[in-house]
Amino acid sequence: MKALTLTIQAFGPFAKTQKIDFSLFGESSLYLINGNTGSGKTTILDAISFALYGDTTGKEREASDMRCDYADASLPTEVIFEFKLGEKIYRIQRMPKQEVKNLEAKARRLKPQKLIYGK
Repeated sequence: MKALTLTIQAFGPFAKTQKIDFSLFGESSLYLINGNTGSGKTTILDAISFALYGDTTGKEREASDMRCDYADASLPTEVIFEFKLGEKIYRIQRMPKQEVKNLEAKARRLKPQKLIYGK
């Protein structure tokens, strides 16, 4: 599996939408995640784990607890992970159970998690 992109929205310490483009690392198969304490390193791994398995890493955090306390109330918590396996590209979009105060149209966005592949 080769990670392509990871989009995190209102997840962990990330109050807004953040996108990591792993293709910027070239063909390297090894990455170093480095930063200060509390900068979101483990959250990146939690987001990938949540996308793939529906749960975060370790036993300390539940997926439903990953909503950012500082996110705008109308912004739903969401993770989108794209990766390549063999010649196929997969896209996983997951949203943990959450209460989001927003307009009816945005509330309809809170669909069950889905897996889209074969891009």
